[in-house]
Amino acid sequence: MKSLEETVKEARKFTREELGIDIDKSILTVYDDKEWEKFCDINGFESKSYGLYIPKAYKAYVRETPTAVPDTLHELLGHGLFCEHSTIGKEIVNIERSGGDSKKYFGSSRSEENPFGICDKRIDDYEGFAMWLEEIICDATARKDEWRYKKDRTKPERIALQEHFQFAERNLTRFGLMTQMGFPKKYDDIKILEVLKKFYGDKFSEVSLILTYGSKKPSSDIDVFVVSDRPTAAYYNGWLDIYQINKEEFENSLGMLDISVTDALFTGKTIYGDNSKVGRLKKIICSMNVSEAAIAHNNTMSETQLTKPAKNEREIKMGKNYSKTYELNAKLLSQGIKALTMRNLQNDYGFVKL
Repeated sequence: MKSLEETVKEARKFTREELGIDIDKSILTVYDDKEWEKFCDINGFESKSYGLYIPKAYKAYVRETPTAVPDTLHELLGHGLFCEHSTIGKEIVNIERSGGDSKKYFGSSRSEENPFGICDKRIDDYEGFAMWLEEIICDATARKDEWRYKKDRTKPERIALQEHFQFAERNLTRFGLMTQMGFPKKYDDIKILEVLKKFYGDKFSEVSLILTYGSKKPSSDIDVFVVSDRPTAAYYNGWLDIYQINKEEFENSLGMLDISVTDALFTGKTIYGDNSKVGRLKKIICSMNVSEAAIAHNNTMSETQLTKPAKNEREIKMGKNYSKTYELNAKLLSQGIKALTMRNLQNDYGFVKL
């Protein structure tokens, strides 16, 4: 059978290829029973446990037992990858290194402004992710029997947490789950489409066009523009920002040179739908004369952004920014200038976001 060292090497190759991340700082120490008892006694840790991870030191400790392999994958890779790369994990490290009490952070719920994760408590994100990844890697490295042995001896509530993450993966896709947990977003068109198909379910048949736009940085939200037969709406879950617009409203908004629509069209990338039609629409807009109706439309949109109901500070800030954007766009249109994109407004006309 492969050694623990060989399994860890194989597991790291799997996380690099499958998840796009690897441990850069985390290290592993394995103790026999006598060493483990001494280690726990000196540090005040629970000696009945089989493994633990110290976020501020990026150190994983595991006891030599029949479950040492899944325990190692849990502590070193599950918690190590989480603390090194996820938004929540990095916060835990920062709290501990600044002398704060991470136990309070672990025990608290996420705020509306920081909605990463799929559980109510951060400790469930921390443990649930490690359990989910542990099982996946055991399967990928042919150590499934050891995982089953450990599972049979694990408390039902912890197995339920692991199964919750499996359920989330089925509904979000693996990429969606990792992103929901606050990991860097490394994606391609196929991954985004998979997430959107899961999101829309049987309603995806009503979608006719999907564009990705925005900065597309790993740390930024993923901005998606969707043209659909369904009513216009916006959806945001902490990392996926969907602007869904009704097909008829989309066509009317283009005629009004609505900056939120032209911006997506001129800066976005078609990942679903007829890209040649997108090209034709761009040509039509570029040759279109500015109408009084278009100026009035953008002025009206500027006013309505400030009166929209807002659920949180993010939506209040967005409303103010869009109000300023529409106001400037209307002003430029009145001068016969078609900015068409947010980037043009910022670079050429001095618009600064709040």
